[in-house]
Amino acid sequence: MTESQRKVIVLSLKWYDVRIHRGVLEYARNKHWDVMASPHQSQALEIPEADGQIVMLGPNDQRRSRLVQEATIPAIDLSHYNSLDIPRVYPDSVQAGRLAAIEFM
Repeated sequence: MTESQRKVIVLSLKWYDVRIHRGVLEYARNKHWDVMASPHQSQALEIPEADGQIVMLGPNDQRRSRLVQEATIPAIDLSHYNSLDIPRVYPDSVQAGRLAAIEFM
């Protein structure tokens, strides 16, 4: 894969969680993506060479929400709070509870 074929993905999290960061980096390694992480900062959403963005927006995150909405690159949101019409990925809490209950029974 040539350098020009590599994807640049921006990771911009409202709340930093090392597990999310590790998961994204593991997936990116397998896909040969470059990840530019910018926890707690909205500037990352304005990186011109980015091919996509993985964001976690907060409930009162109007500026970052606007930047995501105005961007010309695809976005995926990892939060429950955002009202933007973009794809979301978040855990299945009901299934996690079921698995925990089974484990402890």
